[in-house]
Amino acid sequence: MDIRVPRGDGHPATEGLLALAYPPKVIVPWVFGTVDQVLAALRVGASGFALEDSPPPKMIEAVHHVIAREPIPLTT
Repeated sequence: MDIRVPRGDGHPATEGLLALAYPPKVIVPWVFGTVDQVLAALRVGASGFALEDSPPPKMIEAVHHVIAREPIPLTT
């Protein structure tokens, strides 16, 4: 879930997804941002962050970590 959208804020969308009967895990792609944005995403329930420009194998690795309820390594 991209929390920095052109006309709005991805946090309410994340909250909406996580309020579903069967909520998905949410990984936030990260390029740059502030500590406040990170904390806000975690407060609404994001499962973790992955570098937005990571190669596909690293993104898949991040998904595997989230499914296993493990932290996503910072190198991902």
